Amino acid sequence: MRKLSLLVIVFSCLLAGAAVGGVRWLQQGLPPVSRLQRIEPSIKTLFFSAAGDTLAEFYEENRVLVPIERIPSIMVDALLATEDRAFYDHWGVNPTAVLRALIKNVQAGRVVQGGSTITQQLSRELFLTKDQTYLRKALEAMVALEIEKTYTKDEILEMYLNQIYFGQRAYGIQAAAQTYFSLQVEELGLRECALLAGIPKSPRDYNPVDFPDRALDRRNTVIYAMLDNGNITKEVADSVAALDLGLGDGSKREFLAPYFVEYVRQILVEQFPEDEFRSQGLHVYTTLDLEAQRVAEEAIDKQMADLEKRWFLRDNTREKYLALPEEEHPAVPPYLQAAFVALEPATGHVQAMVGGRNYWESNFNRAVQAKRQPGSAFKPILFAAAITDGFRPSDTIQDTPVVLTNGDGTEWRPQNYDRKFHGTVTLREALAKSINLPAIKLVMKIGPQAAVEEARRFGIQSPMAAVPSLALGVSEVSLIEITKAYSVLRNAGLVVEPNPILRIEDRNGHVLFESETRAAEGIPVSIAYVMTDMMESVCNPSDGGTGSKLRRNNWNAPAAGKTGTTDEYTDAWFIGFTNETIAGAWVGFDEKRSMGPGMTGAEAALPFWIDYVKAIGDSTKTGPFYPRPLGVTERRICRETGFLASAHCPGKRDEVYLDGSAPQTRCFTHQSPEAGGTPIDFGGAASTIDFGGF
Repeated sequence: MRKLSLLVIVFSCLLAGAAVGGVRWLQQGLPPVSRLQRIEPSIKTLFFSAAGDTLAEFYEENRVLVPIERIPSIMVDALLATEDRAFYDHWGVNPTAVLRALIKNVQAGRVVQGGSTITQQLSRELFLTKDQTYLRKALEAMVALEIEKTYTKDEILEMYLNQIYFGQRAYGIQAAAQTYFSLQVEELGLRECALLAGIPKSPRDYNPVDFPDRALDRRNTVIYAMLDNGNITKEVADSVAALDLGLGDGSKREFLAPYFVEYVRQILVEQFPEDEFRSQGLHVYTTLDLEAQRVAEEAIDKQMADLEKRWFLRDNTREKYLALPEEEHPAVPPYLQAAFVALEPATGHVQAMVGGRNYWESNFNRAVQAKRQPGSAFKPILFAAAITDGFRPSDTIQDTPVVLTNGDGTEWRPQNYDRKFHGTVTLREALAKSINLPAIKLVMKIGPQAAVEEARRFGIQSPMAAVPSLALGVSEVSLIEITKAYSVLRNAGLVVEPNPILRIEDRNGHVLFESETRAAEGIPVSIAYVMTDMMESVCNPSDGGTGSKLRRNNWNAPAAGKTGTTDEYTDAWFIGFTNETIAGAWVGFDEKRSMGPGMTGAEAALPFWIDYVKAIGDSTKTGPFYPRPLGVTERRICRETGFLASAHCPGKRDEVYLDGSAPQTRCFTHQSPEAGGTPIDFGGAASTIDFGGF
């Protein structure tokens, strides 16, 4: 008897030791409690406009964390009635439910019931696999016990409802509410909560989008479980069970301002790895003005539709492209494209960006990625170099033929757009009317390299060839680059870099990045002022400017800009600025081919530029962009001769000059024949000039 008692004691000790050893062995595979205290599920990164509107969402798992206080109590009731009625009574594991599940599984000869509590399901979601093994169940129970020791019941519910998968790439209750019902979590009612509570058991099988009948049956199972649990009355249960699913269209949402969003995303992925960028719950506050963006998109849609009605574009319309079966769509859409970018002058904040007519048909961003010849839109930079070199807006130049010899011995005979010669013109007139030959003669006079160096001072970094044809904008630039260059004139000589991001916050609201305006010295303020004044003539009908359509559309506030048209009407541009914005517009095909006769910057690009500035700006404001700086003098001169106006001059204008360069003599033509003054001489008519390597 004594031996038997001894054996029992020894056997009991061995069993206890084995149990303790088994527990310790299992504990080796558990996550440490310190990790439990740092649970940070993957949540999506959100992009916002400057006013706080959501532009886009990026995620590995579509999740937005919400506190338990925002989750309706009816959602908690639905969940517990279905998944874990004893949740507030157990300590992580429910022995009764485990025993009941074990009996069911033994009777069935397979796993048909789990018996897991909410806490066990959370431990599995956070740390473990979903393998149906007894070892995993044991680990699951032990992790659940650790979670219960670390968190309150409400904290566990909050984590569970933010962590669990609801199908349709929706993780957590807030994402599910938006995906299935287009609602915020606090807006969910009994019908919605019952549906959502039934999905996590099998998100694939109970997906209401793919299997609405199954989802409806599952929802009603939850409804009557709530009735059985005493959460609702039979009348309420029956009335809700008779309703349809009530799904919304939240899962169909596309990005707003997609070209801009992708532009910002590409900037961010240089700082954050792609997977981290999508999972860390960043809040990216951008500079985009959503109303301005809408105006830009609508203006382009209207203008492009108008242009496609012209006879020479009938075979290349977007309407014909969309009529084709999708499998027949070419990789590069053949229809006419447009791009637009608008910057806030003082800060460089990107107010609006359109990179093409439809992002979902072509995500190539023509505002940023495309390099095209700017044509005459480059001329303000050339003329700024000339003013720096000592020329004056009232100086005259001969618009007469010129022949240049290329390096291979061939001749280049540049032409004006209208194929006419205008004789003696002032620099102001040549710029306003975009006359080519005076610009070519001007670049020859100051030297092509001087124009390249001026372009660098304007912030242009693209390669540029120091050749006479630079005057006609043959060196390619992007739309955003040349729009930035025009900011030098609007900002009194400072180059202000485009900036699309205001700040970036992490998931806890801590600021990771806050932008600052990046401005650098470009050109002297006196040069900027003179050039801005000259470019206002481009928009004035009285000066015959190519952009005078702006004034004819009832814009009376300050405006300055320049049209651009390349050979064979391949590219059409308008870049300009008002008090509120600096904006650039481009129209053309992706393939560098002609748009057809008459598709100039004034006809193709300027109209939607006008629509934009009129919609966002105040056309009644008057006064200069900024006060006339020191170093600039204003004189009233004779339009015809460029000398100081006399009482007898038929046409007069107020002209601006760098100090020391203003005319001192009265007009000799309309006052006295002995008054002095000689126009600039470029060698007479049709002179052949050999530029060697050109």
